Amino acid sequence: MAATEPRTTRSRRQFARGIFGTALGLVLAGRLRADRGADVLRVLNQVANALDDGSATEALAPFDKSMPGYRQLEDYFIALTSEVSAHSDIDLVEEKDSETESEVVVRWILDLRDKVSNEGIDRRTKEVHVRLAPVKDKPEELRIVALEPIDLFNPVAS
Repeated sequence: MAATEPRTTRSRRQFARGIFGTALGLVLAGRLRADRGADVLRVLNQVANALDDGSATEALAPFDKSMPGYRQLEDYFIALTSEVSAHSDIDLVEEKDSETESEVVVRWILDLRDKVSNEGIDRRTKEVHVRLAPVKDKPEELRIVALEPIDLFNPVAS
């Protein structure tokens, strides 16, 4: 009987380690997912804050330049920040994460005001679909690789 006890004890230890490892993995995966969600919102808030500050260059910084519509978005940001004062509010509606990217839907509220008089010009609200992926050499940094619809930022749209 003594010969089987170490095997049983070892199996119990291995089982306990397996359970502990699985639980730890689930906790860490939950934390990583929560961290990814926070990172996504941080990137989107960087864009919103830069627009609020009137800096098209800073607003474009988190975007991948090969993103479809990038040049049009660049034109919109430059015109928007030079012609009006913008204020953004972003609310996360939906989030899907994978190991390679995050897809979110946000409700983006864009308030446009006259730069001189500070009078309200337009208030736009749209659901915006955004896809973000880690930068190849810096996996902790996210880039926006898709954003639709970009016409939210068209300064002449009503």
